Amino acid sequence: MGLSIAGGLLLAAVSLGLIEGIKPGPLMAVVISETVRHGWRAGLKVACAPLITDGPVILLAVLLYGALALNAGWQAGLGLLGAAVLLWLGIDCLRTSNEELELGEVEQEHSLRKGIITNLSNPNMYLYWSLIGAPFLLDAYAEQPLLPFVFVAGFFTALISLKILIALLVDRSRDVLQSRGYLVLLRASGIALFIFAGLFLRDALMLLEVF
Repeated sequence: MGLSIAGGLLLAAVSLGLIEGIKPGPLMAVVISETVRHGWRAGLKVACAPLITDGPVILLAVLLYGALALNAGWQAGLGLLGAAVLLWLGIDCLRTSNEELELGEVEQEHSLRKGIITNLSNPNMYLYWSLIGAPFLLDAYAEQPLLPFVFVAGFFTALISLKILIALLVDRSRDVLQSRGYLVLLRASGIALFIFAGLFLRDALMLLEVF
């Protein structure tokens, strides 16, 4: 296993995991609301929901993407769609304001179950693994069969660790997400997503030239 390849893949995985962990969305809202109502342990349960929900989605996404990517034209088209999704997520990060992090009502604790349902009903999870995660995993497998596990481990470690950190911070101070520092991190995440979008676009255009 080439250390440079593994290191680059791990860096991409951790970067994407941190971005997913910090940007607002349905799962973030449930982490916050459960933490506020039931304490940081409830937020921790919600943060761990992707470990349960994402496995089958990852497998299916990789199989479908791999089948379509056998054709260079399809691979280029999927790359363009992936770039568009990354661009859209980046714009969303730049446009998000503190006011959008309103907390919903929670009837009962059942935090893990609520996190699982929320994540399964979130279309962003399916888009992410189908158009962004799958190409990384397939490229990694082409280099070395163990490398996809490096990507998955790095991504989930960063994602869940950051969600748990947010739960702990919210448990200590409910104003943490209203801080200027959080918005700065959110804007930086948007810029990072633009960079990834540019890389996807570059690869797709190169495939189109070959095709």
